[in-house]
Amino acid sequence: RGLGDVYKAAFDVFNKGGKDVCYEFYLMRNNTWERVQAYSRKKYYSFIPFTAGKYKILALVKSFYKKVNYEDYDELSFEVKDI
Repeated sequence: RGLGDVYKAAFDVFNKGGKDVCYEFYLMRNNTWERVQAYSRKKYYSFIPFTAGKYKILALVKSFYKKVNYEDYDELSFEVKDI
C-alpha cells in the first residue's frame, strides 16, 4: 500500500424471485445504524472507510409494490484494519 492509496468496500445483494425488487442499505457506526442508501433498484452499495474498526452492513429487500418495511434482509460484519 502506497501513500495516497484509497480502498473501497463494495457489497452486492442477490435474491431469487420478487417483482421490481428494491434494496435499502444501513451501515453500523459507533453502535448506531445509519441509513446510507434509501430504497431503490440499485442492488449494491459501496463506500470508502476512513477509519479502522468493526463495521456491519444491513441490506433490506422488498418488492416495490408491497406496503411493508421489508420482506427479507441480510447482515454482514467485517473489520477494516490498517488504514
